[in-house]
Amino acid sequence: MTSLGSRSPEHRRIDRLAIARTLVAQVLVLLALSGAFVRYVDWSSAKALADFSAASRLSAPVVPVPCTGRA
Repeated sequence: MTSLGSRSPEHRRIDRLAIARTLVAQVLVLLALSGAFVRYVDWSSAKALADFSAASRLSAPVVPVPCTGRA
């Protein structure tokens, strides 16, 4: 059994197809993670807006207190 390091320089070559496949796989993973991140941010901002709207509807109305001029 021969190891990769024992090959002569004439038989060594760069496997460009393997590099291209690896690059494509990395790009696909990056796109999938980016899409998941964008969906999460969209979901969390919609949830925060819904929570804010619900809290503002449930809060008591603000009644102004008349100023008497005393400190």
